[in-house]
Amino acid sequence: MKKGIGLYLVWVFFVSGTGFAFERPAVERFVLDNGMTFLLLPRPSPSISFEVRVKAGSVDEPQGKTGLTHMLEHMMFKGTPSIGTTDYAKEQSILDAMDAVMRALQAAPPEERDKLTSEFKELAQRAAQYQVPGEFDKIYTRAGGIGLNASTSPDLTSYHITLPRGRLEFWAVMESLRMKTPVFREFYAERDVVLKERAERVDSSDKGSLYEQFLLHAFAVNPYRTPVIGFQEDVSRLTRADLMEYYQAHYQPRNTIIAIVGGFDPLEAQRVLTQYFGDIPPGAIRENRSLQKNPSRSQVRISMASKEEPFLLMGFHKPKLPTLDDTCFDVIEDVLTGGNSARLVRALVTQGIASSVETYNGYPGSRFDNLFVLSAAPLKGHKPKELEDVIWREIDRIKQDGMSERELARAIRSVKKSILQSLETDAGAAGLLSYYEALAGDYNYIYANLSAMEKITPAQVRECARKYLNPENAIIASLGA
Repeated sequence: MKKGIGLYLVWVFFVSGTGFAFERPAVERFVLDNGMTFLLLPRPSPSISFEVRVKAGSVDEPQGKTGLTHMLEHMMFKGTPSIGTTDYAKEQSILDAMDAVMRALQAAPPEERDKLTSEFKELAQRAAQYQVPGEFDKIYTRAGGIGLNASTSPDLTSYHITLPRGRLEFWAVMESLRMKTPVFREFYAERDVVLKERAERVDSSDKGSLYEQFLLHAFAVNPYRTPVIGFQEDVSRLTRADLMEYYQAHYQPRNTIIAIVGGFDPLEAQRVLTQYFGDIPPGAIRENRSLQKNPSRSQVRISMASKEEPFLLMGFHKPKLPTLDDTCFDVIEDVLTGGNSARLVRALVTQGIASSVETYNGYPGSRFDNLFVLSAAPLKGHKPKELEDVIWREIDRIKQDGMSERELARAIRSVKKSILQSLETDAGAAGLLSYYEALAGDYNYIYANLSAMEKITPAQVRECARKYLNPENAIIASLGA
């Protein structure tokens, strides 16, 4: 445990059945008039961790424009009218001209494309004369920032940074500028970077293609079918105007949750946050994307021949949080793959059949009903089908015999310990608090879920397995014979 954390956050572990005693952290929820929500957790730390969660992900992208969220992950550190440029007025006119040429190029007949491509490259060179690449990152680094990064998921866009104690107002200046006046400079060069990334991770990777096909077949009428990186044909047509329109529609204060954990004064923080973020317009209220549930159907199988290492994916449809069934799958996940003594680890890895086996509850996201996923990589001389047979055998054991009170208690202790240890670190607490505030509607779901887990019985876990872990509810994808 970090020195000093005990003043604000005390975890006292003891075994009493499956019990852990702990004192909840003193989190304060602070909501601006525009709807932007802050979760404030002061601690006597030498640093402050910030986690920004925007409830906008690939599930929110319009049809034909997949990849916009991932593009924003790349573009939100490109700067503002005052950061990343030596003369924004001159740069802006060139960026606008580049947009016009790109629109013409996308609609041009083949005989005109060379001329337009040459014109576009010339404009890009002129714009580069005024651009200062990476200035946003460098300013953060000079201020002592570490871990500056972003991530995209089907559900959320996330930005995080850790700064030294006393840098809260500096962070507020930087982030408010980025939110209010982002400049998507170098957009088309970055679009090429994303297309190359997709080519390497998906188009030239059989395993990447398998995952994409797995989601397309698992979610036929659900936005989770959309790959976060986007489809190649969509990404190649995206424009800077598309990105700005998407940003203005979804990246609004009422869609934003920010957790701040570490060394700061909460009263001063409220003043600073109001000053720098309070004047951002709340934006229009957007209705949630309509969603059709996946129809009931028989088992789906996908098989791809490949020269790459064999691989197996199995998925089962299940409800999202907050439900008891979702909590049961947190337990099942640990029982199957949570450590060397877990059932599938012993049956596959210890026996020398697989090099790895993993499970994941809530794939690929938690805003909609999702999947419980198992994956395994066979060792040389073994086939995916052999691994599948072992997995079904272990699933059937849970469905028929359940598990002992002792095994269940061990699994619950393991899950709870993982969560509580994450909460001990500033960055971990910022990540968990903001995640559950965004997706469960209240960060206190962390503790409600722990309490629900404490009361789960072996019979409930067995019933959950019987309800969902069935062949007719399965999507099975394999790479290699």
